[in-house]
Amino acid sequence: MPEVPRFRRVLIKPALAKLTKTSRTIPSPEGIISVKLKRKGKSGINARLRLPKVVMGTFIWDDKRYTSHEGSQRLNLFQ
Repeated sequence: MPEVPRFRRVLIKPALAKLTKTSRTIPSPEGIISVKLKRKGKSGINARLRLPKVVMGTFIWDDKRYTSHEGSQRLNLFQ
């Protein structure tokens, strides 16, 4: 979800319900946004994010915020 015009800042807040994994590719005016998610245990998640150049983001999991940046990155979040 864009937080500012032209997707310069995005909010990624997964709601997996019973899914154990999913992936999405979203076109934006700045380029492709890619998200791959895999649940780990009851409350953990592995996230692979790819944001276009000039795009920043916020990833929210279990009510905690993590800053994401342009390019590829991995988040391994366990409770």
